[in-house]
Amino acid sequence: MLTQSLLVFIKRNTHRSSITLNLFFSCQTENRVKAKMRLFLAVAVLMLAFVAYTEAQEESIEQKFTQFGERVSQVGQDLAEKARTAFDSISNSEAVTNTKNWFSEHIEKLKSQFSSK
Repeated sequence: MLTQSLLVFIKRNTHRSSITLNLFFSCQTENRVKAKMRLFLAVAVLMLAFVAYTEAQEESIEQKFTQFGERVSQVGQDLAEKARTAFDSISNSEAVTNTKNWFSEHIEKLKSQFSSK
């Protein structure tokens, strides 16, 4: 496309001097340099935005890990409390009390039989 526009420009302006051609090429060069500078500037701005975004994300990741640790601690405490409650309810249940009493009576009978001999 650039070559076509260059050929059209040369055909239309054959009567002008070569200075005009040099001016045309220097104008194109300046535009390219400006475009490259804008590109570098845009890349630099995007990199700064990316760094700021990742730093903001790191803080939230740290917060998430802290919250995860707190949740694990809370779950552990809840589990321990439930285990204690379950153990207490089992040890105080009627079936366990009857079983303890039955074993105690039989052990006393065995002791009395061995001691009488």
